[in-house]
Amino acid sequence: MENRKLFQKVEILCECCGKNLLEKDSMGIFVTWLANQKSSNGKDVYQKAYNCCKGKCDDILKKKSLSEGLNYDRWEDISSFTNPIGFIKKNQQWMKSLQEGEQISDEAYGKLSTLFWASFLEISRDLTLEEEEKARRYMQEGLVDFL
Repeated sequence: MENRKLFQKVEILCECCGKNLLEKDSMGIFVTWLANQKSSNGKDVYQKAYNCCKGKCDDILKKKSLSEGLNYDRWEDISSFTNPIGFIKKNQQWMKSLQEGEQISDEAYGKLSTLFWASFLEISRDLTLEEEEKARRYMQEGLVDFL
C-alpha cells in the first residue's frame, strides 16, 4: 500500500516576479497595508497584504499600493513565519490584534491564511537545538517578551 501525503506543498510566490519565496535563500517578505479609514470601532483595518521579494519587487508593489491610497503598515520576513517559534509568535500576534478589534479584509485574510498554511508545512518538523532552547526560555520567562 502506498503512503499518501496528508498535505500538499504550498508555494508562496512573489506577487511581482513569481519567485517561490519559500526557497532556501529567498529574501521574501509579507507586507500589510491599512485602509485610510478606521473601522466603526476606531481600530485599524488591514486592507491589503502581499508576499514579495525584498528590494526591487517590494518597491514596485509599494508604489502601486500607495497609488491606491493605502497606508503602509509593515513588512515581516517570511522566514519569521517558517520556523516553529516564529510561527507560534506570529500566530499569537495576529490573533491578539484581531481579538483587540482590528479588522482584516477578505483579500488580506486570504493572503495571511495562505502564509500560515504554507508555513505550517515548513515547520511541522522536529525543533533544532536553538529552537528548543528558545522555546524553553519563553516557557520559563513567560510570553510577555515572546509577543
